[in-house]
Amino acid sequence: MTGKKYLKLPADMQKLPSAVSVKGECGQWDYMVSLSEGRVDQWTFIRLPPCLSGREIEIYSEQDNVLLGAAETVEELKEPSLRGIRFIFQYGVIKKIERIFLSEGIYWIKFLYTPAGCTQVYQEGYALTEDWVHWVYRDEAGCGSREDIPFVTDRQDYWYGSEGSIVTVFPGGNYEYQFLAGDGFSPVFRRKKNKQKMETEPVEGLEKLRVWKRVWEDSELELPFLKPLHFRILPGRWPDIRIAEAEGTSSDIGGSTFEFCIEADMGEESFAEFHLGQWKMIWENGWIKCGGFKMPLQADKGSIVLRGWMEPEWLAVLGENRVFFVCGKEKEKETERFSNDMTDNLSFCLEKEQEFRIGFCAGKTAVLKSAAAWGLRSIFWSEEERKVLSQISIGKKVFESAHYTIYENCIKDASCGEPAAWVKGDGSIYSPLRVVEEFSWRKNIWGDMTRVVRRTGQWYPSYEQDAYPSVKSGIPVLDSACKLAFDTFYRCTRDSYALSGQKGMWNAGLFQGEGEGFGVWLRDTAHIALRMGSLADRLHARRSLLYISQKGISNGSDGAAMSQAGIWDYYLATGDKEILYEAWPALLQRTEEADGLYDSVRHLVKAGNAVSNDAFPEPENGGYALSAQVYYQQAYEAMGKMGRLINYREDKVKLWEEKAALMRESVQNLYWNEECGFFTCGPKGSEAYEKGFWETSGEESVLWPRFNIANGEQRRRILKKLPQTAMNDYGICLFPYRKEKNHLCNSIWYVWQAGFAAAASVEKDSRLLEMLLWQQVRGCVLNKEFYEVIDYGTGLAWRWPGQLWHAAGFLATVLGGAAGISYDEDGMRLSPCMPGSIKELEILNLPFRKAVYDIHIQGGEGIKAVYLDGKLCTKIPLDLEGRHILEVKR
Repeated sequence: MTGKKYLKLPADMQKLPSAVSVKGECGQWDYMVSLSEGRVDQWTFIRLPPCLSGREIEIYSEQDNVLLGAAETVEELKEPSLRGIRFIFQYGVIKKIERIFLSEGIYWIKFLYTPAGCTQVYQEGYALTEDWVHWVYRDEAGCGSREDIPFVTDRQDYWYGSEGSIVTVFPGGNYEYQFLAGDGFSPVFRRKKNKQKMETEPVEGLEKLRVWKRVWEDSELELPFLKPLHFRILPGRWPDIRIAEAEGTSSDIGGSTFEFCIEADMGEESFAEFHLGQWKMIWENGWIKCGGFKMPLQADKGSIVLRGWMEPEWLAVLGENRVFFVCGKEKEKETERFSNDMTDNLSFCLEKEQEFRIGFCAGKTAVLKSAAAWGLRSIFWSEEERKVLSQISIGKKVFESAHYTIYENCIKDASCGEPAAWVKGDGSIYSPLRVVEEFSWRKNIWGDMTRVVRRTGQWYPSYEQDAYPSVKSGIPVLDSACKLAFDTFYRCTRDSYALSGQKGMWNAGLFQGEGEGFGVWLRDTAHIALRMGSLADRLHARRSLLYISQKGISNGSDGAAMSQAGIWDYYLATGDKEILYEAWPALLQRTEEADGLYDSVRHLVKAGNAVSNDAFPEPENGGYALSAQVYYQQAYEAMGKMGRLINYREDKVKLWEEKAALMRESVQNLYWNEECGFFTCGPKGSEAYEKGFWETSGEESVLWPRFNIANGEQRRRILKKLPQTAMNDYGICLFPYRKEKNHLCNSIWYVWQAGFAAAASVEKDSRLLEMLLWQQVRGCVLNKEFYEVIDYGTGLAWRWPGQLWHAAGFLATVLGGAAGISYDEDGMRLSPCMPGSIKELEILNLPFRKAVYDIHIQGGEGIKAVYLDGKLCTKIPLDLEGRHILEVKR
């Protein structure tokens, strides 16, 4: 055979080593290998001398062995299929850490190992990490400049358990990092001196592996305590959910890697048992014992706290700044026999499903104070995922900020950490779970819970793509984000998420999952329509808007205004005059409600809260929140226009038109703060005006060109103020003047960015529009979902998934911002403002009125002309039918 980098041999770990010789032109080399004679435990890979590469070699063994014929040479080691959260070296046993160095932000740990089944053979390998959590293996140091990092491998008096070298790394800064090296590396812990005492804790990135959390409280903590770590979720009485026993199906929640924290008051007890996954740990007389090892753990004021991480093959516990690590062979696999009563030949055995539980048991004086468990995702992609990702190139860089970088096919993000998110050309997204799923309400007044409806690391479009418009930019991450947005429209209208009487309508979100969607909300529905929903999904828009004209969950300050504004937008987009007649009685009733709030002296409506806020009072607005004024003004304006279309009473129509004009004038005069350079969220005389408070949904509404509140100069000043007042790399903060943290304060809601994108487009501020676009692409692609809240400080998502108005807000940024699409009573217009990163944009199958349009936009600088079916035009008329082509060229 021809020599290559490695010789691959079958090994039987129960056999004594025997000599295997490799002979070539440049010499002979002998190796001691536990060569298999029958069964094959695993394959061993021996690195051959470089002089044998590409030349004929012969292989001999000291005894006849038919399995020697299975030997072959290979050029590289196949990446093993791994799971879990630690670096496991499957090709041998690590004997010595030789060197640690830093190269281009990556730590390289060089080690010597003996190949599996070999003795007296030492080979080099490298473990690579950026965050001390995610690892990859390399057999050569293919890197540039190298900075040596100090380390020691002494056994430390605060490490207990399995044998191996304790490696302490000193990379500089406040922390030193430690792990045990043996069959791989244990999880890494870091130590920091605090008030002359060294404190031990897990590395920061380990917390990012959490994908679900369970907390047991009150009566659930009664002893003996034993809870399963595999379970499933069922719909409860809306809005609650139920936890049920696992069924052994793909819908179960669980895993094989867990984190736990147990605190118990031991009372007068000196003995207790902990059930941790598949491990049993004993606490006795101030010592914990497991796997033949023990570690001191004294009760502090009667209590012990046990924090740890576990898989079937290992257990790591942190207690009193000591680390206890036990690594053993995988537990014996049990089998269950299944048979048929009639015949013996239909009997068979299956491996018994492993049970993962958390438990505590002690005497009568002990009390379990708290117990929590987290499911952790693996740090490794599956073998199938690796195959797919190996075929994807990173592509060109399209956008970069201080916290994340977006490439054509990949997003790397500092807050989310490893691994990056990847997209395929078909729109599929590969990104692990990056939120922590919860199953009970948080102990606050907000009704917070973070839920997950897709628990895998990949997403692919599930909707019929011909049923919606499509967006093509030649940049896969952007195209995938657009498909995800349309898929959110599809999922939010599926029957499996619909509440009673709401089939075929827009669910506000996917909420608790199938069987328990969010329901149809009045304000959400209208805001979705206003943010390109009337164009993107006109069938479900009609049903939803008719429904909210009379019903729908209403908890916003804009409740009496949004039906009018939403239905008017739908009419403009579709020309469907029938909906005006069908909804008219309900619209009259809504407008009467608005009249009851109308202040005829100030020509404002009494609405103390912003339309974005349904959670806390805003006395700083003086009872007249800015955003509510704009939408009520729009409601009166819409009623006037709809009234004229259907020839309603002239006196009523004039009254609505008069109120709309007076409210516009009041907003322009009472809220613009010349000193601040933006509209404050309260009028003159309010605290908000005096202190210059910015609230984002209000600012969006006044600068949105479609509402015609701010003039051009004011729009430009607001956009100039935006970055320093309310925006960072992740998005626009809702309430930048409030210091508290909840789902509305120190948070980003992308639905309220559509107006900013439209304003940036009109003012041709392509740099701002580019940031608004890519920060939303980042948020949805990393999470494979439009989550309700993005934390303003960290950029991490939480709360409810599948938020339809966020998906609509993103589409409005693309269609109304980059493509510059707008429409009114005269027709549709295109005035693109293409970010420099986008060279071309296609919007296909876009309906407007009775026609369907395929739009082709050429990027780059310069004046652009619009061509309709090859002819120059300034606007798309209302009366066209059939399919047409729109081209925007320089």
